[in-house]
Amino acid sequence: PRSTLFPYTTLFRSGGQPVLTLTQEELWVLHQLDQNSNIRNIVIRADIHGPLQPSHWQSAFQSLIRHHQALHSIFVMAGSSVFHHVISSPHYFIEVKDLEGTAERPDRFLQREEERLGELVFNTARWPLFAARLYRLTPDHHVFLFSVHHLVFDGWSHNIFFDHLLIQYDAQSGRNGRSHHSGMSYFEACSLVRRQQSEPASDLAFWRRKLLPVPPRLNLPYRQSGRLQPSYRGERISFSLTPETVKRLENWTRQQNANLFSGLITLFKAMLYTLCRQTDLVIGTPYANRNHPDWENVIGYFTNMVSIRSQLSPPQTLNSYLRNEFRECIDALDHSTIPFGKLVQELKIGERQRSEERRVGKECRSRW
Repeated sequence: PRSTLFPYTTLFRSGGQPVLTLTQEELWVLHQLDQNSNIRNIVIRADIHGPLQPSHWQSAFQSLIRHHQALHSIFVMAGSSVFHHVISSPHYFIEVKDLEGTAERPDRFLQREEERLGELVFNTARWPLFAARLYRLTPDHHVFLFSVHHLVFDGWSHNIFFDHLLIQYDAQSGRNGRSHHSGMSYFEACSLVRRQQSEPASDLAFWRRKLLPVPPRLNLPYRQSGRLQPSYRGERISFSLTPETVKRLENWTRQQNANLFSGLITLFKAMLYTLCRQTDLVIGTPYANRNHPDWENVIGYFTNMVSIRSQLSPPQTLNSYLRNEFRECIDALDHSTIPFGKLVQELKIGERQRSEERRVGKECRSRW
């Protein structure tokens, strides 16, 4: 049964064309400003252990892209607006490479292949907006690489993608156990999200109080290059916490009636304070924006960047700061509907402030 949250038929299309969310429009505009850029590509690697039948994998992938509208649509202009355009008969052939017995080390080859797929430039007006490769290392070890433009895929989509792909593969292999239920179509979800993003005046009032005046730029101890445009050549540092450390963090946050997310935000801001000695701290964190079960299982780009602003008051204790940060996180996520870019426009921030405001969400960004 479909949700009665909004009437679908009145929202689905505008002038006969499937509409984009406001965050999609923002990302589409950014891509048009630099159409030869590949910085918005998402590359996923999956190591598959056990026997694999490439023909069944191909059929499963074909069923996946036919089912999810985001994977068989493109973006076209109609007048001064951009819309989704459906590819009626999508067919994508996955290239399969056998690396068994090759002279080159497979790990080095796959690293280059992953980099190569990440460097692809996708034309948002031409299908497909993704690329997929399958590599055979041994009969019981395959590697699947998938590169996709962020306009049709977000972090939440990752698990949906592989869950549905494996369901389809089991079906192709004669193992019919699970089924995939999307709830609503991608275009319906986009239309409903767009309405949510356009209406809430209360959210705008909240962010006006929260973000204005814009805080000063973080005085982080880094060497500035003087570039007017970003080079996108920064390094990424990834690390994992041990299960014991995670357990201790969970116990600590639970004792303060908070959660692990707000605890990590608290520790991150405490680190920033030790580096810059500033007490008015704002960081941006991606929010999945899957706030209704009908589009929890829909592949697409629905993510929004949410700013979390709080003041540290030395000699405030870390426990006290955590409790305050938890409340700030709850408030921010409760008002997360409006796209970050729309806030810049609606709050009418001047050029100097706008430059600072962009840093609020992008100079310091968290990702868990």
